[in-house]
Amino acid sequence: MVLLVVALLALPLLSFACLKVGFSKIPLVDLPKRTWGKLRFPWKLVIVLGVYEFVLGVKQGDATFQNDLFIFGVMLASAILFVVSYFFSHKFDFTRVYRTPFVLMVCGLLATLLSFSSNNAVSDVLVSAGYTLMFLMLTVLLCDLSHRYGVSAMLLCGIEELVMFASVGGHVAAAGMADGVVPLAADDPAVSVTLVILVVASMVLLSEREYSRWGASLFGVGKLAQDGDEQGRFAARCTELGERYRLSPREKEVFQLMALGKSAADIERELYIANGTYKSHTRRIYQKLGIHSRAELDAMLRGK
Repeated sequence: MVLLVVALLALPLLSFACLKVGFSKIPLVDLPKRTWGKLRFPWKLVIVLGVYEFVLGVKQGDATFQNDLFIFGVMLASAILFVVSYFFSHKFDFTRVYRTPFVLMVCGLLATLLSFSSNNAVSDVLVSAGYTLMFLMLTVLLCDLSHRYGVSAMLLCGIEELVMFASVGGHVAAAGMADGVVPLAADDPAVSVTLVILVVASMVLLSEREYSRWGASLFGVGKLAQDGDEQGRFAARCTELGERYRLSPREKEVFQLMALGKSAADIERELYIANGTYKSHTRRIYQKLGIHSRAELDAMLRGK
């Protein structure tokens, strides 16, 4: 017990030390910048995930729940999301994923209610798939926020993982019903109705305007969600200039890295290109933009 306490106290300090060492090895130009804007953490979405965790915990805590169907629901939801993202990435609106878990979760609980039994394979699959989609959506969103704002992915996803305690609460509630502490049975319609009301109430926390405030670039087809932060405006300006002057895809990559102030060596290393190739791209970029130096490029980016 003493060793466990020592480990819990030492791990945060050790993690911070490792973080400092890791950041010291990152080039200065790649370090997070205060000008990247204020991060709006999606706390409400985390609360919704916590509700889904609790509902899943209640379902899993029942003796009739089939774990094989849980695995099937997880794999099914993950496979569908992967296929849609891989083949339709430029046409797919991420907000559809935002709405889908709610539908799956409610349908799964209603299937239990209509069958008058907690032993329902369809319900188990739908609830599992709904929870998985919500978890994946939040994970992808947090990774996007980490990339855009330079916040540690470990910190953001660590907060997400804390929600698992809601699942423990669901298991405790299911155990209480099984032991007679709670005067209800798992297949009682009142349980399903209560869980449906809980899921619907959690969705009230979210609205059409809510996900536009999180600062993620994933909501909306083919466009960057701009919440007024400097990095969003800067990225939009780079995209606008690249399209206006008809830069090639490779030239756009070089142009964006140049706009970030990265040196020739940094760009060559990131894009795995030779110095001669870099100079050739730079020369063509300057010709298309009608400029002759980095100073003129910076002025163009600032709209001067």
